[in-house]
Amino acid sequence: DILKEYWGYPSFRDLTMYRDVRDPKKQLIQISQAQIINDIVEQTALALNNKPYRDGYITSATGSGKSVMFQVPSLYLSREFSAENPITLIISPLIGLMNDQVDSMRAKGIDTARTIHSNVAPFERDKIINEISNGQVNMLYLSPETLQSRSDIKRLIVERSIGLVIIDEAHIVTTWGKSFRADYWYLGIYLQKLRKKYRFPIVTFTATAIYGGKEDMYLETRDSLNMINPISYFGNVKREDIFMSSSDEKTEDYSREYLRTKQQLTLIHLEKAFRNKQKSLVYFPTVKLLNQFNSFLKLNHSEIAAVTGIYNGQLQKEEKDEVLTSFKNGEL
Repeated sequence: DILKEYWGYPSFRDLTMYRDVRDPKKQLIQISQAQIINDIVEQTALALNNKPYRDGYITSATGSGKSVMFQVPSLYLSREFSAENPITLIISPLIGLMNDQVDSMRAKGIDTARTIHSNVAPFERDKIINEISNGQVNMLYLSPETLQSRSDIKRLIVERSIGLVIIDEAHIVTTWGKSFRADYWYLGIYLQKLRKKYRFPIVTFTATAIYGGKEDMYLETRDSLNMINPISYFGNVKREDIFMSSSDEKTEDYSREYLRTKQQLTLIHLEKAFRNKQKSLVYFPTVKLLNQFNSFLKLNHSEIAAVTGIYNGQLQKEEKDEVLTSFKNGEL
C-alpha cells in the first residue's frame, strides 16, 4: 500500500541475487525487494519489542531501488509503532545525495524526511530538531561527522526512540574510513555505545562490496560496525555494459594522447546527449581532470559548454546549489 501510495508501483521489483555467495558455482536467483523490506521490518519490530534481533547487509546493483528498501520500512514502522514513535537515522556520505533523497521524497508527497549537515543554517537546524521532537520527522539523513559530533544523541532526536539505523553507501566505512573520513571508521564504536541506550538494527546498503579474499569488504564492514549476525543479501553487481582495458605504457607522449582521446570520446558522448535533448552526468576522479575537460569543452564546443555545469567539493555552497538546481530543472 505504501509503495503504491507514494511511488505509484503496484508491486515490488525482483532483484538478481546469489543463492549462496560462498558457492563457487555462483548460482543466481530472483529475490523480491519485499522480502528484504520484510526482514528489515521484522528485525526492527523485534528490537522495539525488547526481543533479540539481527542486523542486515544488502549488496545490490546501482539502480536496483536500494533507497525504497529502507524508506518503505521507515514509513511502515512509523505507522505501526506510533506509540513508540521510532525515528530512522540514515547515515549518508554526501550533502548533495542527502538533499536529493529528501527532495525526491517530498516530490512524492512524503514530508517526514529531513537532513542535518554542515550546510544547514543554525536556525534551520533548530527548526528540524523541533519537528523531530513533535513527531513530524520519521527519517533523518546525517553524515557520520554530524552524528558523532553530538555527544548526547538526545540533543538531536530529543525523546524519540531509534527504530532503525541505515548506513547508505556502506563500502565507504572501510574505504574512506581508513583514509580521509575517520568518522566512518569510528562509526561502529559510536553505534555500539548508542545501542547500550537504544535497541535498533543496523542495516547497510552498497553496490560495491567484495566478498572473500584479502580485500573482503563484507567481513571488514561487518566487524567495523559491530554488526549482530547480519541477514545478508548479495546481489549480482557485475555490469555487462562496462568494458575495461589497461596498458603498462607510461611515456609522457602516451599519457597526453590518452587524455586527448578520453576528452574526445567524452565530447562525442555529450554531443549525442545534446542532440537527443538528454541530461548527462560525467564523473572525474580528480578536480584537475574535471577542469581540464571543462576548458577543452569551451574550446571545442561552446554551445554545449554554455549548458554544462561543474560540481565539486572545492566550490562554495551557493555555487554547488545553483548548479544542482539548474541541472535538475533542465537549464543545464
